[in-house]
Amino acid sequence: MGNLTEIFNQAIPASSHFDLNYKLLASLCRSTELAISNSIQHYEQNGLEFEEIDVDPETGPIGFEHYDDITDHDVLDLDSTVKVHFPSMQRRSVYLTIFGVFEHELELFCKLISRKNSTKIEVTDFKGSGIERSALYLNKCMDIRVSTTMLRKLQKLRNICAHQDAKYKLPDGQDIQEITTLVNANPDLLELDQLEGKVILKAGFLDWALGVIYDFFRDIEQ
Repeated sequence: MGNLTEIFNQAIPASSHFDLNYKLLASLCRSTELAISNSIQHYEQNGLEFEEIDVDPETGPIGFEHYDDITDHDVLDLDSTVKVHFPSMQRRSVYLTIFGVFEHELELFCKLISRKNSTKIEVTDFKGSGIERSALYLNKCMDIRVSTTMLRKLQKLRNICAHQDAKYKLPDGQDIQEITTLVNANPDLLELDQLEGKVILKAGFLDWALGVIYDFFRDIEQ
């Protein structure tokens, strides 16, 4: 899958059901990465601020360092928080938006196919929700078989971002295998923070995930 610039240089079919939302989400990805980059650059250029709360006659000013509202008393490593963890949280938020729009659009796509072909069975007649239900409908009723292997891994990542603060371990302490496999296969995009036990979303991940979704829609439409 190419980067966003390469994708935009390709001719996206005007009839694509996902076309408009894809462009909107791509713009959201770009603006998010720009905001993250500007924030890190500002931090590197200006450093931490020192908030003086008292003065010791012998040792001098007493206070704490901070960046925005985050202090060196709040976290163990303020530098890592600003450059790694906070950007990852921002990307997680956008990722949840991307995946939510995708699942909604996929179900709408199935409904459009149903109406176009006047089928008696609709996607809502199947049990479950999200990718599983839509993929099952496309397979059983439309004889459309498109691999959802990567999407299911991305869905698992979406779930831990939404419900587990991106923590990749089960209650018994074991790693979630699908997550560690996904991370190990994409070290430039994802990382396991062993100290926090969380998945770190790195620069480029949002573009890539959106590209996987775009390819999926392109495949089922073709």
